Amino acid sequence: MPRAIIGDMPDRNDHQLADDLIATLTAARGIERDLIGGLPPQTRDVPGPDGGWSPKDVQAHLTAWKARQTERLAAARRGEVVASLPEEEIDRVNAGQYEARAGWSWSDVADEADRVAEDFAAALRAIEEETLTSAEPLLGGSMGNGASHTLEHLAPLARDHGREGRVLAFANELEEIVGRSALPDSDKGVFLYNQACFHALGGRLDAARGLLPEAFRLRPDLVAFAPQDADLAELHGELQQMGGAHPVNH
Repeated sequence: MPRAIIGDMPDRNDHQLADDLIATLTAARGIERDLIGGLPPQTRDVPGPDGGWSPKDVQAHLTAWKARQTERLAAARRGEVVASLPEEEIDRVNAGQYEARAGWSWSDVADEADRVAEDFAAALRAIEEETLTSAEPLLGGSMGNGASHTLEHLAPLARDHGREGRVLAFANELEEIVGRSALPDSDKGVFLYNQACFHALGGRLDAARGLLPEAFRLRPDLVAFAPQDADLAELHGELQQMGGAHPVNH
């Protein structure tokens, strides 16, 4: 079961929140290099037997969304209103991103990944914390389109290539970073919930059980959402108890 990660907050500096997010991005780029970059070319660059994305395509996809989030941060600094992408638009955006990069070499993909990671970090350093925390697509999107997105896509890839231990180490690293971070409690709650989903999908139900009560305490609105979440199907019968006094709507 994961260690408890929510505790007393350390002394902050003026850029603590950006530094914490950058730490998660650094960890994400590290595992991308290890798991995707470490594959032999005949595995890395070739679509699977079902015709799905190759590991190279997965890297390009992760980078494209980091680039999109970097652009959001820059737009917010310019005073523009930043909104979440409608769910029905996501497949269209994914298709366009894939088409734009499908013919790239691995070197091109890896170079873009490094460059965008640096640009993302620079954008986080440049934005005022008041602006970063002013809209969910900015703060939540930086975690969701960054390290959490990497974990989501690398978990099945690691399983296919016998590297599950590396992904679990990455998940634990993220939990430690977020636990001591300056992220607001509401964002920590979302992170913990997503980590619980990651563990539940991997069959690690006790790990998910260890995270969900704190996720629900920090984000009570997730108590009503969780029973509809297929990622937590194996735990649906236990969610009301984990949510404490918060009602679960079926």
